[in-house]
Amino acid sequence: MRTLSFNKENQTYTVDGNIVPRVTQIVAAVTGKDMLKIPPKYLQAARERGDAIHKDVEDGKFETAEGKWIKAQLRGPAKFEVKGSGIVNGLLFAGTCDILYDDQMIDDIKSQGERDILGWTLQLNLYRAIFKSAGALRVLHCPKSGDFHVVPVVTLPDEKIAEVIDAYNEGRILDDSFLSVVEKPQSESLELVVSQYTVGQLTTNAKAILESVKRNLANYKAENYSEENIQDAKRDKAELNAAAKKLNDKRIELEREFVKPLNEFKDTVSETCAMIKTASTQIDSVVKAVEEREKAEKKKLLTESWDALDFTLVPFWKIWNPAWLNKTAKNKDTVQEMARIIDKIKQDLIVLDRIGEPDAKAHYLDTLNLDSALQEADRIKANRERLAKIDKERQEKEEARKLEEAKPVPAPAPVAAPEPVAEVIPQEAPLEPAIEETAMEPVLLERTMWVRGTYEQIVALGNFMNEHGIEFRKM
Repeated sequence: MRTLSFNKENQTYTVDGNIVPRVTQIVAAVTGKDMLKIPPKYLQAARERGDAIHKDVEDGKFETAEGKWIKAQLRGPAKFEVKGSGIVNGLLFAGTCDILYDDQMIDDIKSQGERDILGWTLQLNLYRAIFKSAGALRVLHCPKSGDFHVVPVVTLPDEKIAEVIDAYNEGRILDDSFLSVVEKPQSESLELVVSQYTVGQLTTNAKAILESVKRNLANYKAENYSEENIQDAKRDKAELNAAAKKLNDKRIELEREFVKPLNEFKDTVSETCAMIKTASTQIDSVVKAVEEREKAEKKKLLTESWDALDFTLVPFWKIWNPAWLNKTAKNKDTVQEMARIIDKIKQDLIVLDRIGEPDAKAHYLDTLNLDSALQEADRIKANRERLAKIDKERQEKEEARKLEEAKPVPAPAPVAAPEPVAEVIPQEAPLEPAIEETAMEPVLLERTMWVRGTYEQIVALGNFMNEHGIEFRKM
């Protein structure tokens, strides 16, 4: 049995005291991956993130977002960070498998941004050669973007793995064509296969019992019983009920047994469909998240393109078309459509300028509908003409009133002078001693007059007559 050790500081494997190539070292050599071209700061950051993910999984904490996702993908009991060595074409090499299941299925955790199908395939198949795995091979890809996926990896035949080792020994580079003749991994079939299906195999004497009952029912007619044999009636009734209950109970028992396989089948299929639906929903959430992020990035680029057109009369949201975010919509075509929209807006504004209704232009900028703006212009014009007509009528009435007030007021008719009252000359009476002189009573006259004057004049006339005690009344 080989003795394997690993020096973490310089990343070297020693088997039986001899340093041997690492799996990742072989893969880097035959795929031509030159890590020296990557800036050290980026390479270091990627390594630190990858180490953190591996440690989170290896320690069984699963606290990071990546660790939680990886935990959800585990297929059962597994070992983490399993080291081993193997020999192919005489080359002894070693490596560390991220996740090894009891059924020899292998998962490897990858955290880089881009997929490396060739490199991943070679690496997992070399692990398969080490651990003699016969199970499925998968990459749990968890890039920094958060777009996590399970990537199935093809199982290479032994001659292909030997070719990898030959390429390493000879210093040859393998490209993607190396995998072109390898059959792609197939998902396990979910098509239901019925291995045994038997319908209606239930043999009983139920029909014989039915015929027997039909023959013997005549013995149990109601007219066969009376008060004289009431005890027989009670006994026969109890026997019939007991027979029916026993027969029905047996039917229920057989029915339960008969449908039990079907119910188990239904429950199994229902549970399986629910699990598939759950997985599909989880994948759908990832797909939608990626699509939404892509749409957000696309909309940002289109917004910047709109700003570059320097057209500020209309905000971008007013001309926005959700179809521009479809995968089939190209940004170049969308920008050209934006330019056509701007040209149409300018032409429509020229038409509205000729009409000369500023409010109609404002309406157009709100709706971007020329027909609606023209209708708004007609409405404004009709309102203005109606208001002008009302104002004209009001002015005409005001002028007529002023002319009426300006007419001269005719002088009031002369009031006839009161007829003279004949002076009454008292006759001299003979002097009588100590006779006192009596005052004369005034004479009251009536005259009917027609008076015309202003309100103030009529009021003044009434006040005058009141002050002088002249009695008058309205006619």
